[in-house]
Amino acid sequence: MKNLKHFTYLFTIFFLFISCENNTKKSDVKETNTSEVNRPTPNNTELEKKIVPIDNGENLLFQRLMFNEQTALFASSLTSGNLINVFSNSENKFTVFAPSNDAFKAVDGKILSDLFKDKFLIAAVLKLHIVPEKFDYETLSNKIVAGGGTFSLKTLMGEKIKATLSGNQIVLTDFNGTQVNVLNNKSISTDDGVYYIIDKVMAIN
Repeated sequence: MKNLKHFTYLFTIFFLFISCENNTKKSDVKETNTSEVNRPTPNNTELEKKIVPIDNGENLLFQRLMFNEQTALFASSLTSGNLINVFSNSENKFTVFAPSNDAFKAVDGKILSDLFKDKFLIAAVLKLHIVPEKFDYETLSNKIVAGGGTFSLKTLMGEKIKATLSGNQIVLTDFNGTQVNVLNNKSISTDDGVYYIIDKVMAIN
């Protein structure tokens, strides 16, 4: 699978192409409507739709995390921890529990600053949020029920997190005993796995 550098290259080429095309169109128009000049900037969803076809679905899980406005900080953290290549093998499927942007902002500033200064430490924390197996919401819920109310997930770090149900909501408990909630009662599927958005950063709360 092509790495993220190739994706960035294709992304740049795409925008250069669009820019050239727009300039050509402008030269053919004598008068420009004011509403066209003030067109709104595309939002994240629109950008996502444009980017996915360019990369042919490669690294799709990371792309979705990066362009989801709720998980952009987590995606940035994956870059800081040099973990993007974790998703580079198309044969592997993953379950990612991605803390929301608000979850990161809730962490003490000094702790977060120290975390990002140490690539090994941030990589270890992030690996606690990644499970090398695909469990969508329905599958994980069924596993919890079949397990008598609990199901253990082994993370990339080797530690286990416990999944339970509170009504229809999945609740995770890390090795420190910290409980985090899955938001929106759903998982988001991609070609190389699924991800959930959670309300806390595990291991440091």
